[in-house]
Amino acid sequence: MKLITKLLITKLTIACIVLLAPQVVNAQTYTLAQNTAVEIKVLGKSNTDAVVIATTSMEGQGSFEFDGQNLNDVTSLSFNLSAQNIQGKKAAINKRAYKALYATNNPTISYIVKCATVTPTQDNKYGVILGGELTVGGVTQLKCMLLNATMNDDSTITLTGHTNVQLTNDNLKSVKFMEGPVMVDNDLAIQFTFIYKKDLIQDAPIDTPHNMMQDYITKL
Repeated sequence: MKLITKLLITKLTIACIVLLAPQVVNAQTYTLAQNTAVEIKVLGKSNTDAVVIATTSMEGQGSFEFDGQNLNDVTSLSFNLSAQNIQGKKAAINKRAYKALYATNNPTISYIVKCATVTPTQDNKYGVILGGELTVGGVTQLKCMLLNATMNDDSTITLTGHTNVQLTNDNLKSVKFMEGPVMVDNDLAIQFTFIYKKDLIQDAPIDTPHNMMQDYITKL
């Protein structure tokens, strides 16, 4: 009788701890979707008109952390693309852009997130600030990106945002980019739309204190 009472008290105590413990936070992996809605645009001005060069060809992965159905954190995120896949309507602009980006010797542009802040704004929408390493032309620099995240009905996550680049401050070939009959201003804006799709095979959940307590209760 004393043993049964002791077991009941132990189960009740652990059950109370479980109820008071925070819910399990779940991290899931995603891959950048391959469709025309996924895009990076570089916007600027020249002495003749607006400059727009863009690409829809890129790769990327991300790991998003959820608390229930709510986005809680971006634990990792990256994308990369070929500099020579970024194209505009004018061949002269493209040629100077590739020189400015050192595209021949350093063809890959990449971004790797090192830290993130996620803030709910409304239902299924979040404000996200990313801090990471942007590598352009073989030069890696810290760059902050401001994004809006939307949780879609099909379980994809859409990220839209922008960052600004100054050719002279970001160690790009501003002189070569700006010289010639078509000259481009020093200030550029990079706009992007990313759609991340959930990977079909997810990693097995890692035991958390919550899970371990549940296992312990079952064994009792």
